[in-house]
Amino acid sequence: QLCTVTIFLTGFVWAWVIANVVNVVSNLDAFTVYFHKLNDDLNVLMESRGISRALQTRARKHLHEAIKVHQQRHQRDTIQALSAGLQGEIALQSGAAEVCNCVWYLRDVDPDVLVELVNYFLPYLYSPD
Repeated sequence: QLCTVTIFLTGFVWAWVIANVVNVVSNLDAFTVYFHKLNDDLNVLMESRGISRALQTRARKHLHEAIKVHQQRHQRDTIQALSAGLQGEIALQSGAAEVCNCVWYLRDVDPDVLVELVNYFLPYLYSPD
């Protein structure tokens, strides 16, 4: 009888350990969890509103094609925790400098001004109709 109770308790402890390991692994990438929830929310929204299959497909396609934009928006909270100077430097090294070089009046701007300026850049994606 003691053996049965021990096996039973060991099973509960093992299930608890496995559940915690799965929880840790599933939350390693916060953006992936957020993106899956965004997909689920979109599916529920479209289903509850009776959206046509063609529009559902287009909406899902847009969401998946804009994944980098969503990821950058999600990362803005982390970047906001840094100083303005570090935020600007990260933005410049992340590609904002190339964007600024495409705009003629930003090409010869002082680097300190450019660092301040890129803090106001926001990622957007516009899809065709």
